[in-house]
Amino acid sequence: MKTTDIEKAGAVEPLVSRLDRAIKRLLRAHKEETYKLERDDELEFISRMLAEPSVEKNHRVKNMLLERVNHIAKA
Repeated sequence: MKTTDIEKAGAVEPLVSRLDRAIKRLLRAHKEETYKLERDDELEFISRMLAEPSVEKNHRVKNMLLERVNHIAKA
């Protein structure tokens, strides 16, 4: 049975929500401008990576990127 685009989009949505929440936590947690700018650059890179078609289809890579976001948020 083939997975439809709608089913694929449904599987991606929780990952996008987790990424959005992690980014918001990070931005709230860190007020120091230099640190924030460095992290914003890294988060921007991760966001671009998540938008890449090859990454979009690879849940393992997506999870690794989300783990990195969570690691940044906890730092």
